[in-house]
Amino acid sequence: MGAGASIRLIPAGRPSLADVVVALALAAAALVELAASDPPKSLWASLVAILVATVPLAWRETAPLLVVLVGGAGVLAATAFVDSDDLPLLMWLSIGAGVYSIGEHGTNAELLIGTVFAGVAYTVLGLVEDDIGSAAIGGLLPFAAAGVGRAVRVMGFESEALEARIDVLQEDQERRAREAVSAERARIARELHDVIGHSISVMGVQAGAVRRVLPVELEEERETLLSVERTGRDAVTEMRRLLDLLRSSDEAPSGALPTLVHVPRLVADMRQAGLTVELEVEGDLEDVPPGRSLAAYRIVQEALTNALKHAPGERVRVAIRRTADQVEVEVVQAAGAAPSPQDGAGGQGLVGMHERVALYGGRLAAGPGPDGGFEVRAALPLQAGGG
Repeated sequence: MGAGASIRLIPAGRPSLADVVVALALAAAALVELAASDPPKSLWASLVAILVATVPLAWRETAPLLVVLVGGAGVLAATAFVDSDDLPLLMWLSIGAGVYSIGEHGTNAELLIGTVFAGVAYTVLGLVEDDIGSAAIGGLLPFAAAGVGRAVRVMGFESEALEARIDVLQEDQERRAREAVSAERARIARELHDVIGHSISVMGVQAGAVRRVLPVELEEERETLLSVERTGRDAVTEMRRLLDLLRSSDEAPSGALPTLVHVPRLVADMRQAGLTVELEVEGDLEDVPPGRSLAAYRIVQEALTNALKHAPGERVRVAIRRTADQVEVEVVQAAGAAPSPQDGAGGQGLVGMHERVALYGGRLAAGPGPDGGFEVRAALPLQAGGG
């Protein structure tokens, strides 16, 4: 609630369940205390006093001044028919709880009016009963209760301010950490671009220059140099995608990483390079998890690249099958084609395939086929823990 000068005599909303429970519990306890004591002069007056002092506490947050005015007025009216000493102690504590609620939830105007009203009511009640001590104590207790309530409210405000400050500091710390990571990633990207990217580009240019001056009869050497150029261009493209990934923090890289849905384009490129490729696709590849889809694409890419290097012009069959629980990839060179010797002997390409498959708990079989050629068969589970 605000600390302005507004006065609320109508509840600003429904009472909370906790306040309703507290009000009903105090009313029940006061009734039990009344029943356990000597019968008062007027039972109905005592019952009214208990109810008007306890039940309104359900609205102690939304209309604290109303709680004190109703409770105090009801008790003063009841004392015209019954002695205040015959009223339950819990009833008086309930009125004190109402005054405390003004300090915790009331405005400045409500705090002033409610505290003065309660103090005057208690003082008048003590004077009517000719009890100077009770009149003095009763006049001071409402101010003490209201002061405690206001202190709790101030501490609550300070706690909220401290929590807000902590949140700001945490956000600032996280922002600084993100900026530091982004700066480091940008530095690494620059170094990769300046050193490795430049070297690969120079290698490709030099290979192209040599290929152009070779005699026409050295066709095999020309094709080898052309493969070096093509591999260099592909490497530069892939490196740029990785550099985009390093440079980006929360945004996707400008060149999206390839997935199984890009295999037809890969196959088309290989056909243009001179490889005869048959592609078979079964099942929907759109919703294959991105990591597994990228791993399967790289396996196909590596197998086709090896086939192009070691069996150019031969027929290769690529089969991709999506089942309910896994995606299967097969790249089979035609019978009689030369196998891929470096991969068959455990080269880096085959090691990379094994690492990609092992990352997702899949299976990989790669080696010479029963009738010659070279076969790569991989299965990647679609869910973690599969395989």
